[in-house]
Amino acid sequence: MRQIKFLAVALSALCIVSCNDDMDVPAGDGGQITEGFVNVSINLPNEATGGNFKSAASDGTEGNDNFEEGIVDEYKVNNGIIAFFQASANSTDPDKEAQFVKAYLLFNGSEDWNDETANNVTVHRSVVNEAPHPGSGQKMYALVILNPNDLLSVDTDGKLKQQGTTEVSNLASLQTAVDKSVEAMIGSSKNSFFMTNAPISDIASAATNFNPTVTTLVSVTVYDTKEAAENATSDGIAQIYVERAVAKVEVSATDEATKEDDGTITYKVKNETGNNKEGHTVTFKGWKLNVTNKTTKLVRDVRGSEDTPAYSTWAGYWNSQATDKLNRFFGTKSNPFRVYWAIDGNYDDESRDDTYQSEHFHVASSNNASNTWNKFYSDDNTTTVKDYCLENTMAANQMIQGLTTGIILEATYKIADSEDDTNGDLFTMGNSTAVYNTAALLSQLSKILDLQDGQVLTFNRDIQEGGTIDDMSEFTAAFKIGNSALSDEQVKKLMEDSNVKAINFYKGGRTYYYTRPIRHFGDYYTPINGEGVESADNYTDADHLGRYGVVRNNWYEIVINSVSNPGYPEIPEIPVEPENPDDSQYGFVHVDINILAWTLRKQNVDL
Repeated sequence: MRQIKFLAVALSALCIVSCNDDMDVPAGDGGQITEGFVNVSINLPNEATGGNFKSAASDGTEGNDNFEEGIVDEYKVNNGIIAFFQASANSTDPDKEAQFVKAYLLFNGSEDWNDETANNVTVHRSVVNEAPHPGSGQKMYALVILNPNDLLSVDTDGKLKQQGTTEVSNLASLQTAVDKSVEAMIGSSKNSFFMTNAPISDIASAATNFNPTVTTLVSVTVYDTKEAAENATSDGIAQIYVERAVAKVEVSATDEATKEDDGTITYKVKNETGNNKEGHTVTFKGWKLNVTNKTTKLVRDVRGSEDTPAYSTWAGYWNSQATDKLNRFFGTKSNPFRVYWAIDGNYDDESRDDTYQSEHFHVASSNNASNTWNKFYSDDNTTTVKDYCLENTMAANQMIQGLTTGIILEATYKIADSEDDTNGDLFTMGNSTAVYNTAALLSQLSKILDLQDGQVLTFNRDIQEGGTIDDMSEFTAAFKIGNSALSDEQVKKLMEDSNVKAINFYKGGRTYYYTRPIRHFGDYYTPINGEGVESADNYTDADHLGRYGVVRNNWYEIVINSVSNPGYPEIPEIPVEPENPDDSQYGFVHVDINILAWTLRKQNVDL
């Protein structure tokens, strides 16, 4: 289940202090804009459960709108900016047409925030701040930025700048992908989460005839005096909802796992029928996100670059197998009606050359000495460890393993006879699920080679850190008979034997598992018939868009259900090919993914 959590900033009316006439800024019609006041109530979002889950609602309904709070550091506010944009009072598309006018520092510090009981809001705060008056025939709109983290700043004349240099001219200039680290978006201590306005639908999701209007900029009323702004009625208070710019991920265990004191977890291995494999265990040492985006848009983009907004197309998408269900891209609970998809900076880029993956994504590698792994639980063995990543969404035909964010797990596999091998080395061969220690492997290979008395087959464990032995040079380096290397004929005999062909070497029992890439909507809204998908080209937007991906302010919980075999002996490469779709039936651990509020989405996996 996924729970997606928004920061709802209700701009309840920003009261803006009047300034001198020499501080006036040009209006869109060529005139001058004087400054006044607005009253704003800023509401930080609660987290939601969405997509691939069953709602906890008493009526048993399923959908996107289930909410849950995160930790205090995730909605801590250190400082803020409010930026104003102006468009014609008759504009039907202010997100596209409004032009930047002026920005102000909103406040410093996180005090005076009030708890909120509404499902969509964690805390809120009312603020009175300066704002520019709109020009004649114009209307003013606001964007709130919380914890700008040097990503955005306000100079002395009220210009809003990215990284202190590039001036912001309109909303679109904040929806161009920028190369940023996760640390820049959440702070080095993970307590300064960058937040901006969330896109909000004007109507609730429906099963048919659905035609929403989505806006990100919020219309505000500008008053002449501070007193007038402070005394504004509810109609004169702008409600602004904000959201975090990152997604959150955690990996947890079922009750069948043993939680170790060092934050690792151990499972008994089960066979295909669900029965325990006698003496087989897997201890998961750590996990990490894989194939994470290197770029992000500072403000979530649901429009795209075309004149016709992308969200208006999504509003017509229903999976043909998911009958009588609400439109999956929009919420049903008011205050606000949320939008559950986004367009990232490489959304539909089909240039899949050899360098594309490394240029656009952080990818784990066996050759990467800087690999770091998250534990599963903190010292109390009850609190799961969280990690964060940038938004990564894609068109349906781009749902390819090598382009989709997922989880990789590091583990140690043991069998009952592991203690007979002081190194803990293990092996598998061919298509068999049998797992061998060193002595058992050498015994099997010796029989195939018809070795005579006095001929002793040995294994060179120092050949590599672990991996697959599948060509002549690797077999020759790995095995000897006495002091002699295997002959070409002997190697061919092993490689051509149906029970061998290739040998996986798990050095010290170390193994790696990939979960299936993180599902966003999952099986409820985007079911897949049959045993997997042959190619990403078989996905369709109507049926499958949003099945995979990570969206900002969503919380994805990966739950390990079970383990049936060793995984990979080393971190494998993930090819960027249509023939490796996210729903490939091979090579995955069995997990459940829950997304928490934030919007919580949960995914169970079996490995």
